[in-house]
Order: sequence, then structure tokens, then C-alpha cells
Amino acid sequence: MRRLLRANRAQMRVMETLIEHEDLTDELEDMVIDMTGNTLFWLGLHDFMDESSDAEDVEAVLVNQNAALRASAAEANVLVLAAQQMLECGRLQRAAELERERAEQTAMRCAALESHMAERMSRLD
Repeated sequence: MRRLLRANRAQMRVMETLIEHEDLTDELEDMVIDMTGNTLFWLGLHDFMDESSDAEDVEAVLVNQNAALRASAAEANVLVLAAQQMLECGRLQRAAELERERAEQTAMRCAALESHMAERMSRLD
């Protein structure tokens, strides 16, 4: 696209030179008004606006940067998800340990109660 714009500007410079050389500026302005409803305006035809063919395409650079940033964000998102899963796993492990400790304490209380009851029963005999 950029090469086509450069070629178009070169072509427009030739046309502008021809129009000025043939003194058709007034006729051109009248035709532009008739056909478009606007007066002439120029965005620029100067050759200093033309880049060389090996000039870096700014849009392509931005597209590549955008893709790299999206990939980096996706990698960061995977890292965040992994950290969240590790935290959840740790929470589940702590909950399981607490449940195991409660079960052991309950078993110890039951054993102590059974022992106490057995001792009292033996005294009654």
C-alpha cells in the first residue's frame, strides 16, 4: 500500500507539472468543484514525503509489536493461572491436614472415653 501511495504521489507531481505548464489550473479547479462540490486541496506531492522502498513499514512494525505484546500477555496469564492453581492446591492440602488432625483428635477422645468406660465397668463388677 505504501509503495502505491509513493507511486501515486510521483504520478500526481507529473500531473501537477503538466497542469501548471499548460496553464490549466483554473479549469482544473472549476472541474473539481463541478464534480466533487469541493475546492482543490492538496495533501502534498513533494518528493521529501516519499520513503525509499527499503524503509520500514510503520504499520507492520506496530502489528508485530502488538502480536508480541499479546503473546507476552498470554504467557503472563498462563503464569498467573498456574500460581492461582498452586495456591488453591496449598489451601486444599492445609484443609486436608486440618481434617486429618481433627479425625485423630476425635479418635483419641473416643479411645480415651472407651478406656474410661471400660475402667468404670470393671469397677462395677
